[in-house]
Amino acid sequence: MYPTAKRMEAISPKSPVLPITNQPYRFFGSFRCLLAIFVLVSHASGFLGNTIASLSLGNVGVFLFFVVSGTVICEALDIFYRGSTRRFLINRCLKIYPAFWAATIVSYAVYAVT
Repeated sequence: MYPTAKRMEAISPKSPVLPITNQPYRFFGSFRCLLAIFVLVSHASGFLGNTIASLSLGNVGVFLFFVVSGTVICEALDIFYRGSTRRFLINRCLKIYPAFWAATIVSYAVYAVT
């Protein structure tokens, strides 16, 4: 959850806050979804035929996904967490680690059953 403009003004009155609809990184979210689909299609290329496999969509998707993600993360740090790197890192950890540990536990459980 991103801080609202009113909360951001209270935190950092000198930094301008763009309304959510004017933030250019929203486009990147859709683009990242398309790149993730490229990777998915690449993994399924064995079922889709040789034409799809020769396009190397997975390689392109992974490379561009990381480039775009780095841009989005830097922009989020600049727009929403200007002057508060600690809050940004805590937010990232709270987003990433629960899913990581849930996936780890599920993976171990599946491995134990099979």
